[in-house]
Amino acid sequence: MVLTALITVLLGSVFVINASRVRAQEPADGEAEAGAVGSGEVPDVGSFGDIVMRIGEQFELLTARTEERKVELEEKFEARRRAQLTRLEALPDDHPRKQELIDRLEERHQKIIDSIEARAVKLGTRREEILQKLEERKSLFEQKKEEVMMKRAERQQLLEQKKQDVGNKVEEKRTQMQNRVENKAYDVGIKQEQALQEKAKLQDAREVFKDRVGKIEPAKVKDAARVEGAVDYQPSNLLESIGYFLEGW
Repeated sequence: MVLTALITVLLGSVFVINASRVRAQEPADGEAEAGAVGSGEVPDVGSFGDIVMRIGEQFELLTARTEERKVELEEKFEARRRAQLTRLEALPDDHPRKQELIDRLEERHQKIIDSIEARAVKLGTRREEILQKLEERKSLFEQKKEEVMMKRAERQQLLEQKKQDVGNKVEEKRTQMQNRVENKAYDVGIKQEQALQEKAKLQDAREVFKDRVGKIEPAKVKDAARVEGAVDYQPSNLLESIGYFLEGW
């Protein structure tokens, strides 16, 4: 009896705190709340925190004054279901309750969608706006469900494929760089070979020149005496006599 009373007081306190927080965060001029709910802000599906959260949501709906406000609250609840679905992605593939939890969450999500659609009919001018946003929310939930349903091996395969693609690009860049280095080295080698060939040609030309110069005999002054008439010539003055003497005459 005492335990039941304590639980009742505890749940009542949670409801009051949730209701106070919702009213404090209620947007001005009836604007809808914006932004997604993070997976760290919601409890796991089927946990005690999940039960408390859903009871609190019902209390918030009971205390909401207008249909428009109730739609805003249910849009927030829908975002919470998507966040809870994201948390299920961490479960291993062989978890015995994974599929059950996904189905249960999908059922709850669909009830919220149906409720929003029913309330949108009563809001007149905002009906189209609400339904358009609702289609986007449904699409996001289905997309996240496919990601969660994907086997971990498939996700790992996709990850490995991405790593391989990155590795291939890195290897391609490395090969291109190596080719550029090798081509540059080849060009330098060609230029060095050409320089050596030019040097060898110059050396050969020098050897040929030296060989040709070595075959030329220099003229000797004493050979002039063999010239016809040179022996009979006598110096005519003192200076010529000295010159002939010095030249070996």
